[in-house]
This record gives sequence, C-alpha cells and structure tokens, in this order.
Amino acid sequence: GRVIAAQQIEVIAQVQGIARSTRKAFLTGERFKAGETLVWIDDTEFRNNLIAQKSQFMASLVRIMSDLKLDHPAAFAEWQTYLDQINVTRELPVLPEASSAKLRYFLAANNIYSSYYNIKSQEETLSKYTIKAPFDGVVARSAFDPGALIRPNTQLGSYFRTDQYEILASVSVADLPQLAVGDKVQFSVARTG
Repeated sequence: GRVIAAQQIEVIAQVQGIARSTRKAFLTGERFKAGETLVWIDDTEFRNNLIAQKSQFMASLVRIMSDLKLDHPAAFAEWQTYLDQINVTRELPVLPEASSAKLRYFLAANNIYSSYYNIKSQEETLSKYTIKAPFDGVVARSAFDPGALIRPNTQLGSYFRTDQYEILASVSVADLPQLAVGDKVQFSVARTG
C-alpha cells in the first residue's frame, strides 16, 4: 500500500510583494514547528500606509473630542481613554460602545466607524504577509526563491503534516469477511529475498 500524510496543504499567497528570507528557508525537506514563519512577503509599504491611516483616525478622534465633551459628557472619559490607548504601530483597540443613539449618529457622521473598520480590514490583510506553519511539518515542494515577486494566488509550494499518516492498502477478497469498518488492524512489512 501507500503511506501518505493525513494533512497536506498548498501554500498560496494572498497578497503581493517581494519574498524575503526568513530564519529558515522554505525549501523542500525543511522542517517547521507549528507557528514558525514559512514565508514572509515584504510588508513595508503596506505597513506604512496602515500607520498613516491610523494616524488619520487618531486625528479624526482628536477633532471630535471637544464636541464629545460638550454634547456627550458622560462618554468623554471613555473615549479619551480609548484615544490614549492608540499606538499606530499596534492593532487598534476595540471601539467603546456608543451609550446612546445620538452618540452613535455623531460618531457615524464623523466617519469614526468607517475609518475604524477600514483599518481593522487592513490589519487583517497585513497579517497575510507572514505565512505561519499551521502544524508541525515538512516542506514537500517549494516554488519560489527569496527576492521573487509574489502575486496574489501564487502557489508557493506544499507543506505536509509529519505526525499523522494514512495508509492506503488493498485487501484480498478472501480476507474481507474478517474485517469491518472501524476495526483496528496491525500492519507488517513482508521482506523478500
């Protein structure tokens, strides 16, 4: 019979950029632990654009703070704390809940929600520039070199799990009555010669 990995994945890029070297090269036969970086696509330009968007978002919040203090004094402290927590090099914290419909409309009219969710979407896209190993495994095939331009939907290679395998084996018709679905079987290798 044949022994195959129980789980094998195709590694496919979802973003565009230049493939960069990582601590371990994504080469056929290279082993990776779950969570290790398989592939890193240079995200410098995208990251800088995202930082600029976060800076604009902060500026929008700063512009509405005086109106918040006057028109929604009960919400001011919570939004001031939120503004103080923002660091443009980190993920945006979760927006505070609007305590009233009037406050929600005020925030929507000032594009706070649309800016926030656009940035959250861009943060998700940024995470796709680094492809991590989903499980312990080995590179079965590598289809790019560091320095190559990677485009979305480019197959970068394949990767398989090393701790679970499936055996595909045939059984003679004479032995079928002895087997049932779910039975445990023991395999042995018959050596000839």
